[in-house]
Amino acid sequence: MAKLTLAKSTSNIDIEKAASIYSALRWTRPRTRADLKNYVKVFLGINIPDRKICPEHYSPMDYLWHSFSADFTTDKPANADAIVWANRAGGKTELAAVATLLDCIFKPNCQVRILGGSGEQSGRMYEYLTGFLRNGFEECLLHPARKSKCSFSNGSAVEVLTQSPMSVRGQHIQKLRCDEVELFDEDVFAAAKFITRSIAGLVAAMETISTMHRPYGLMQKIVSSANQLGTPVFI
Repeated sequence: MAKLTLAKSTSNIDIEKAASIYSALRWTRPRTRADLKNYVKVFLGINIPDRKICPEHYSPMDYLWHSFSADFTTDKPANADAIVWANRAGGKTELAAVATLLDCIFKPNCQVRILGGSGEQSGRMYEYLTGFLRNGFEECLLHPARKSKCSFSNGSAVEVLTQSPMSVRGQHIQKLRCDEVELFDEDVFAAAKFITRSIAGLVAAMETISTMHRPYGLMQKIVSSANQLGTPVFI
């Protein structure tokens, strides 16, 4: 009987130790690309593809690492702008929500704004984010998440913007994620280009995410000018 009690006690200690390690890892910033991939798999249950299908294309992990690592390099770039050109139902909105969660957890005072081609599109990325928060990340929130914005205890925040020049102008934030930009009003997109700033040690980044719905549309113009502007295109 004594041996059985001792075995149970030892088992409880092992469980508590494992739980403590798991909790510590949740709040430990991934230092390498492999660490980041494993972090997302363990804590969000998403196995992000890390292999190119075509030589001239990129993997989803290429985009996520670009977005996440820019603020932690020794020689920080002038900006971390990116274009993500992907097919419908390719998971780009969910992946951008992963990037948003990582920004807010591991980059104190990071201000992120989500701007979609429609209110529904903006809401979809935010819904992914709030769903991720329910996977054990609620304790990092300053207040319960609201319908279109949430604040974190480390000073970071996310807010959904509406598709209008008035909503965009006057913002001064580090990270802007434009989802389904092909559906944007061109005046809104033009105004959005001027709202990101490198502040509080964090690099400005405007991420343009979309399928290419039509020839000679806004997305094609953006992709065509990317090389001239030095903006990476993740296809």
